[in-house]
Amino acid sequence: MIKYIHHNLFIENPLFVLNYFISILPLTFVFNWIYFNTNRSVLIAILFHLAVNASAEIFAINEGSKAWQSISLGIFVIILIFIEKDFFFNKNTNRVIE
Repeated sequence: MIKYIHHNLFIENPLFVLNYFISILPLTFVFNWIYFNTNRSVLIAILFHLAVNASAEIFAINEGSKAWQSISLGIFVIILIFIEKDFFFNKNTNRVIE
């Protein structure tokens, strides 16, 4: 039987699995914002993803800390959406910055 990280999280606490999937949403907003505000640079998005993953490993974040990380990231995204209203709500599909 193959076990994935989600299985181990579920065994430890089912809320950790819920937090894992909920945390994907704010990160998606941040990744998209970075991607479009760097003239669609995939490299910058990849480097930011690497920084997010590395920081979790460097600071040895446990699952309880990840819940607080998700909350703080959610607050950051709310502030980001408030500041960048035009970016998130403008229907312009050509988002290349000149």
